[in-house]
Amino acid sequence: MSRYSIEDRIFIVKNWYQTGESPANLLRRWSSTFKNRPKPSKSTVLDLVAKFERIGTVADDREAMRTTPVTARTPENIQASREI
Repeated sequence: MSRYSIEDRIFIVKNWYQTGESPANLLRRWSSTFKNRPKPSKSTVLDLVAKFERIGTVADDREAMRTTPVTARTPENIQASREI
């Protein structure tokens, strides 16, 4: 999935509801508004709308994008797992 600006994402979500939650109508409106830019895929639109409905924002979720899990390797936790 290519990266879209916040303004592009807002356009997608706003027009999703204005076009009656129709991906085809949304992509037609995208093409008429942004003539020389490639359209987002249907799955990109659906994922973005689902994310907006789930967390209420179109911004990147930096917490979910972290690749390293946070762990707490304390002596107590190490001993507790050894006892298990």
